[in-house]
Parts: sequence; structure tokens; C-alpha cells
Amino acid sequence: GGDTGAPPSGGDAESRARSVEATVGVRSAHGSHQFYLSYVRSRTEGHLNDLNTVAGNLAQPQVLPDQRAPLPVDVPHRLLAWGIISLPWRLTISPFMEVRSGFPFTMIDENWNVVGARNGSRFPLFASLDFAVEKALRLPFGLPARLGLKFFNIAGRNNGRSIQREVARPDLGRTSDPIRRQIRGTLEIAWNKG
Repeated sequence: GGDTGAPPSGGDAESRARSVEATVGVRSAHGSHQFYLSYVRSRTEGHLNDLNTVAGNLAQPQVLPDQRAPLPVDVPHRLLAWGIISLPWRLTISPFMEVRSGFPFTMIDENWNVVGARNGSRFPLFASLDFAVEKALRLPFGLPARLGLKFFNIAGRNNGRSIQREVARPDLGRTSDPIRRQIRGTLEIAWNKG
């Protein structure tokens, strides 16, 4: 611990993650239609000045006094829903929805001094709806394959990956660098080992 920027010494640095998950699902008699809903309640906290933060490849430009707080990956609430819907012509549709708490971040002033608790603020709620459409087919030589399209963030929600964290700015809390709508083609080939 201590109030220096260095990582805790003497082996007293630690992080802790705890979670509880509840998942329910429904499947049709032949498994051709499946739907699942999952909720995870978790807490991830630890020392914020790990070795990588102060000396590693991802070292921060400013090393702050060490502190125990929520880690940058802490997500207290996460709701997932997904499924598989089988259609004629060997088509499947697979929707996937995620709604979760935003990641924590630290507020600063114009001189990069911490305002409030480190990682005491959070990004806005993250919500995304994706889905895939795939068709099973056979390639030459009898190779089974799946050809498809995957649609990401189809609702176009602004799930920014960066946030304005300077408290004196009028755009405090505004996010940027969002995950935009995307469409990707896929081709999966199943190689049989004989």
C-alpha cells in the first residue's frame, strides 16, 4: 500500500473478483430452436497500481498513489440474451443482446489531478443487439461449411470506448470512439479428421 505511485511492496497487493450467475434456457423438442437469458452480478476490485500500469507495455503517463478500488474491467450488472432459430433451407438466425453496466473511470481536473475516488465514476450503460444469419452447405469434396452474415450493433447505439473525464469541461461525460454498426461475411469450414 502506501501513498507513493509505486506498486505495493511486500506482497500485499491483491485483486479479487466475485460473481453470481443465473441462467435460464428453453429448447424445442429437437433442439432446432433455443433461447437463453443470463444475469451476472459481479464485483472486481484490487490495487490500481499493478506492475503493468506503472512499468509495463500499457504504462500510464501519470502514476498516481496506489489505492484499492474497482478495477477497470468491473461490471456489476450484466444481462445477456441469445438464441438459435432454425429455418427452412438449412438457414439459422442467431440473435445476441447484451446490456451491462459501464466500465469505471476516474474524474480529473484541468491539471490531471484526481477528483473524487479513483474509478469512482462509470461509463453510460452499454447495450448492443447483434445477430447472425447462416446457411449450411457442402463445398466440393463434400466439405461441410456455413456461409453467413454477422450484424453488430444493429440498433446503432453510441457505446463509446473513451469518455471526457475532465470535470471543468462542458462536455463532461460525453463518450467518443463508439462501436459502430458493422456487417461481416463469414465462411466456416469443418475439416473432418479421418
